[in-house]
Amino acid sequence: MSASAHRRLHGAWPLLNIRGLAAADESGYKRTVTFNGTYGTTPWGHASLALDGSNDVASVSATIGDVTTVAFHVKPTAVTSEQLIRIATGKTITVSGGTVTYTGVTAAATYVDCAASTTLVAGAWQHVVCVLSAAHAGAQFAVGTDGTDYGEGQMANIRAYAYAMTLDEACALRSFCER
Repeated sequence: MSASAHRRLHGAWPLLNIRGLAAADESGYKRTVTFNGTYGTTPWGHASLALDGSNDVASVSATIGDVTTVAFHVKPTAVTSEQLIRIATGKTITVSGGTVTYTGVTAAATYVDCAASTTLVAGAWQHVVCVLSAAHAGAQFAVGTDGTDYGEGQMANIRAYAYAMTLDEACALRSFCER
């Protein structure tokens, strides 16, 4: 990743430094993510959040600045209706009917595994980059919920950026996270 991209990184939870149910923010802002569930493992050996679909959620300890891009790895159990990311109340990223969908925010681009796509499949790890058309304050940023319902599957390498990531940058990030 470029130095410029790293400077605009507002939150990074690769789940490398886990202390009990908390994981360190690797962006330098020290916003801890607290998880009330169990951990799994990714194929590249990193920890993942194992979401049970009933009450597991990872919550960030403080408001994140302007969020324009959210990136993560996901292995959904199903793709009918899963909660992925809550940026703020009423501003969410979910998967519904196999398609990445947005509520309260507008997508400028969605990249899945280095391609412009909104399609996710159940039971497989995928790298997803969601680029929003405008910046949104990351108040109550959480993983695995929209604030009411919960997702089921695994998530890892969650990151929030203050700029619109390009497809080339999304591919570079995928390579960086999977090493």
